[in-house]
Amino acid sequence: MSTSAPIRRVVVIGAGYAGVMAANRLRHLCPPDVEVMVVSPRATFVDRIRLHEHVATGRSAEVPLTAMLTPGIRHRLGRVQRIDAAGNRVLLDDGTTTDYDYLVYAVGSGAADARRASLNDLEAAHDVRERMRRLPPGATVTVVGGGATGIETAAEIADRRPLRVTLVTSGVVAPMLGPVARRVVRARLRRLRVGVLEHARVEAELERHLLLADGRRLASDLTIWSGSFAVPELAAESGLTVDRLGRLLVDERLASVAHPRIFGAGDAVAMPAERQAVLRMACATALPMGAHVAEMIAAEFAGGSAEPFSNRYIGLSMSLGRGHGVVQLTDGDGRPKRTVYVGLLAAAIKELTSRYALGSMPREARRAGSYRWKRGWEGEPRPRRSIMTAQLR
Repeated sequence: MSTSAPIRRVVVIGAGYAGVMAANRLRHLCPPDVEVMVVSPRATFVDRIRLHEHVATGRSAEVPLTAMLTPGIRHRLGRVQRIDAAGNRVLLDDGTTTDYDYLVYAVGSGAADARRASLNDLEAAHDVRERMRRLPPGATVTVVGGGATGIETAAEIADRRPLRVTLVTSGVVAPMLGPVARRVVRARLRRLRVGVLEHARVEAELERHLLLADGRRLASDLTIWSGSFAVPELAAESGLTVDRLGRLLVDERLASVAHPRIFGAGDAVAMPAERQAVLRMACATALPMGAHVAEMIAAEFAGGSAEPFSNRYIGLSMSLGRGHGVVQLTDGDGRPKRTVYVGLLAAAIKELTSRYALGSMPREARRAGSYRWKRGWEGEPRPRRSIMTAQLR
């Protein structure tokens, strides 16, 4: 009488930038008998950095997951309701459970308040597009938030739609940019006739207007919120160790500080404070994290080792409507340098960057190690190659 060996499995929760990259690299690096399973509630990948274009132009921001994942990866359609870290298993919304040897927590982020119109997920973007479609020419649209998402959204709508657009921020517009790039953003928004209110905090959203903290009322037929994000409560509700924002706390290897068989990547994790301070919520962070987590787990299976996670940024690009953009070069920690590209050249760089981010995942699916990033922290020596990274070269 023979008994079959138990299945070895890595479960990846989430099919965003971090989750898809992790799954693809895992499939290549892990032994053939290890099953890689991705659990997500939809059969498509959502290219979130294109959602502002989807709202303004109708451009699709979805790609079938079958075109993004390495053949052999199992996709389970559904939501994880709870993580049983002690039992090494997850409970799904259909009542079934799935065991795992290792877990990748890559659930991403969403709107801080799901009741407000936003571009934080595909359903919210669909809703905003439909509501905007019903607005008459000359109606007012207010975008709340002066970061990259807010600026790109305001510029795209003003450039593409016959609407009056206002950008409201509690601080300054584009605080992550240097003074030259910030002046470029302001000038472009003026050219698009986008009204800009800085140092203006929104106290409440009321019927067709906003109430500001200083008592002013701002007319708004449609308000789009882009100023704050929140992470799912799955980690906290599962009893995992999280920070005050509900993000899974991980060490420098991206392993859970309390559960060594759980690794995290993307917006929903928090590294030690000195590292987290320089990380931004972006695909430029999620993709390297996803690739690194895969190397860590593969090293665990192989009995080898992999260096701690590290990442150096190169720059930040932003679209400002058709044929316009701004690119701010930065140091590895994301601090602005003096070099800035603007106009058509910057728009082309932004477009290439966006295509590279999306294309990096199916390229990794076809060839292991095709995705690379600038490793090492600013001001620190570059890490030596590990067993796993050596296999990818």
